[in-house]
Amino acid sequence: MRRFLQSIKYTFAGLIAATKSERNMKFHLFFTLLVLIAGWLLCISTVEWMLVSICVGMVISLEVVNTAIERMVDIVSTERRPELGQIKDIAGAAVFIGATVAAIVGVLIFLPKIIDLIF
Repeated sequence: MRRFLQSIKYTFAGLIAATKSERNMKFHLFFTLLVLIAGWLLCISTVEWMLVSICVGMVISLEVVNTAIERMVDIVSTERRPELGQIKDIAGAAVFIGATVAAIVGVLIFLPKIIDLIF
């Protein structure tokens, strides 16, 4: 049990480190907060909450993995090498794809509810 609790401690330390050092992580967490508030205010359904949760988890996870990859690449070499830049670009593309999918899901869930409020 102590090992498990220690691993949780390290997990949160990693999340805090990524949040402190990465502007995009702050951006994703800010929009997560907005989405959670919007979901609560617009009374989204249980299924919609599940979809939102999956999307939030996917984007935050991808951003954390991207951060880890970027740091590892920076440790491997300080010189500018095209293949190392490509590795960073590919990891960043994964975050972009995940965030785009999450945005599409968000539009599909929230836009009809917002339109109903307006009209």
